[in-house]
Amino acid sequence: MKSNKEKIHELAKFMLEDSHKKALQKLQSLMDSKAMDEEFDEWSPDDKPMLLPKAIVTGILESEAEQYSAKGTSYVRVSNRWIRLVRYYMFS
Repeated sequence: MKSNKEKIHELAKFMLEDSHKKALQKLQSLMDSKAMDEEFDEWSPDDKPMLLPKAIVTGILESEAEQYSAKGTSYVRVSNRWIRLVRYYMFS
């Protein structure tokens, strides 16, 4: 029988893999649309080459994070506390 830690690991891993697939789909959707064609045309590999790609990645990740946040639910306080704990232990 699996421990709670193992079950949580499996669920979190599944959610990360699913988020990765969705993020790649969103990236492809952005590339296929004409929404940012002007920005793409102005982009230069010689002048701040990572700025636009980082902005795209940040936008996609923030969009995914909003979907996983507990905003508007009764679990928002608990969720925010756990998120702070995870960020503290990961980056301290």
